[in-house]
Amino acid sequence: MLKDNVKMRTFKSLISKIIENISEAEIYLNKSEETLTNTTGLFLRR
Repeated sequence: MLKDNVKMRTFKSLISKIIENISEAEIYLNKSEETLTNTTGLFLRR
């Protein structure tokens, strides 16, 4: 039982780390998308 508890805790911390990374990746992607939109806008205006 104790072993299972440790496994569960390790698994849960792993999942939360993955979720954190996904959130960071999403923020990064959104920023990249904004930058792309801005630069495309600049090129189109010329």
